Amino acid sequence: MRGLDRPASMALWRIPISGGEESPVLASVARRAFALVNNGMYFIPEPDADGKYFIQFLTFATGKVKIVASIPRPPMVGFSVSPYEDSILYAQVDESSSDLMLVENFR
Repeated sequence: MRGLDRPASMALWRIPISGGEESPVLASVARRAFALVNNGMYFIPEPDADGKYFIQFLTFATGKVKIVASIPRPPMVGFSVSPYEDSILYAQVDESSSDLMLVENFR
């Protein structure tokens, strides 16, 4: 089981509306963190080799990916881009903990 410090990742695929073969778009998208815009897609992939996370942009016309911003903590489910693409809203893990409790005389 993956902890909150390591987001669940998935690949993103596309399929033509008229039918046909599926094809990969992105090999890694962390916790469904992607948003489509007119010319491309903003997304957060798995962390790099140093454990750092980045918001990236895939340009549909060229297929090129560029880093838009680094983020300080692991992302959670939730990612949106404003209509004018001047703001990005995402959820992140600030703290993760759990408690173990003993319940006596439980039936």
